[in-house]
Amino acid sequence: MIILFCCAVAAAIITALHIALASVAVWQAVLIFLLAYILANGLFMLFWLIVGWCVDKTAPIQKVSRLCQHGCKTITQFICAHANVHTRVIGEEKLPKDSRFLYISNHLSAFDPLAAASVLGKYNIAFISKPSNLKILLVGNIATRAGYLPIDRDNDRNALRTILTAADYMKKDWCSIGIYPEGTRSKTGEMGQFRAGSFKVAQKANCPVVIVATQGTEHVAGNAPIRRTDVTLTVLEVIPAE
Repeated sequence: MIILFCCAVAAAIITALHIALASVAVWQAVLIFLLAYILANGLFMLFWLIVGWCVDKTAPIQKVSRLCQHGCKTITQFICAHANVHTRVIGEEKLPKDSRFLYISNHLSAFDPLAAASVLGKYNIAFISKPSNLKILLVGNIATRAGYLPIDRDNDRNALRTILTAADYMKKDWCSIGIYPEGTRSKTGEMGQFRAGSFKVAQKANCPVVIVATQGTEHVAGNAPIRRTDVTLTVLEVIPAE
């Protein structure tokens, strides 16, 4: 919402300047505001598209990009705002402040990691996701350089490589890691069977596990952008590394 507010403020300033410098009718002022608002949103998207175009995700990662981590936070906030998704976190005070952690949650919608990243951006949580999500034009480049990792569910060797890489990222204090251990979205709301190796990241990195209950994301597709969707992330428990 902050991003949309900034766009609206910028549009209001441009409109006010036009009113001050030239005599315009009310309908003209409204049109100027709308055009300026669209332009401000367009410039925001253009900036991150350029960043994504400049990022080479095929090069070996020596360190995650702080700019790309910030990009993941602001882009997800931008998407949530336009989708009219309002996310709140219950129990955030339980989250570790002095260590990286493995974020574990149930999986209801493709919007789950977007909602989480939009409100927990300061914790720099990079999600393990299916490869196609990280192939999205330009945005996938930003996510990859922010620490997001693809996992091949059909190849155990490649999946283990992803787990070891994720653990290495946390050992180096680059980011926390988020996974949805069911591996696929639940269409009934009932918890599905966990994939083998879901907690190996925490074991390898010797880090705490944060258990989160996600509620409401399954309604985003049917509501956005007209109707508001309230999403709740409830931190249920933090399991110490030991």
